[in-house]
Amino acid sequence: MRSRRIAILTLSLVGLLEGLISPFMISAQARMGASPPRRLVRTFSVGRSPGVILVNSSLRGNISVQAWERWEIHLTATAPVDARFSNDILTVSVPKRRAIGSDAVDIDVKVPADCVVEASTIRGKITIRGVRGHLKLSSMEGDIELVDVASPNIDAMSVTAGRITFSGKLQERGTYTFYSGAGTIELLLPEASSFTLDAATHEGRIETEGLRLQSRSQTPSHLQGIAQTGSALLKLRTHSGRIHVRHR
Repeated sequence: MRSRRIAILTLSLVGLLEGLISPFMISAQARMGASPPRRLVRTFSVGRSPGVILVNSSLRGNISVQAWERWEIHLTATAPVDARFSNDILTVSVPKRRAIGSDAVDIDVKVPADCVVEASTIRGKITIRGVRGHLKLSSMEGDIELVDVASPNIDAMSVTAGRITFSGKLQERGTYTFYSGAGTIELLLPEASSFTLDAATHEGRIETEGLRLQSRSQTPSHLQGIAQTGSALLKLRTHSGRIHVRHR
């Protein structure tokens, strides 16, 4: 009788230990067996009117666009994405199954300098370097950074609190429209830049550093003025963010 009780107790302990150990073993096996997301790398030859449309709908996914001297568009993504190429225009989007996941998908492209760029993110950052083509950029919450850009037309918007920064050259008769809900808009311009400034904020503040503006008209929430001949138009808007324009 005693031997039977010992056998039953032993079986019970074994079952309990298996119940405790099995989930950890299964989890470890899943981690060991799970393969990392496959990177996507592709290159497309283009003509004289290249363009990219980049839609990154993963929650924290970033977009980076870098100008280079080749007449090619080189795409790198940290996970498989949908990529369609037609008439010198590359369209990239994140599949829905990855967009709703917790892992960020980053999209990185190298493009000819005159490439037209449209890009959008949710919380991720958009970075543009060295591009001279038209730019249309938007993010729900992410920052937008424009470095050494010489585009004749930029439309950049961060809907909530993203920061927008610009350093580059303004083109004659170019139009530059920047909006951020609660983030800072900061422009760093060459001293000889010619532009008409139209900056407005609802609850934020407007700061200019070293700018000599003609026909200056200013209230706490709105500033207008002309630098040099006023050839380019800077239209800057925030709701509660700061607008800061200065020379390099």
